[in-house]
Amino acid sequence: EYDVPLDDYFLRSGGERDRALCAAAQEMLDALELCEDVLSDLTRLDDGTPSVSALNMARAAIAKAKGGTP
Repeated sequence: EYDVPLDDYFLRSGGERDRALCAAAQEMLDALELCEDVLSDLTRLDDGTPSVSALNMARAAIAKAKGGTP
C-alpha cells in the first residue's frame, strides 16, 4: 500500500485561498452541524421548500467531511 503516512506532515498544492479553507474547515463543520440541527427541527420534509434541499445538502456534506458517504 502506497498511502501510508511516514510522519505527521500533510502536503497539498494550492495557494493562500486553499490554506485558509483548510484552516477554517473545523469551524465550518461545527457551524454546518449546528445549522443541520436547527434545520432538522424546522423543516417539513414533505413541503418541497429550499430548506429541504439545504438540509439534505448539509447532511451529505457532514457525512463526507466525516469520512462517510453522502
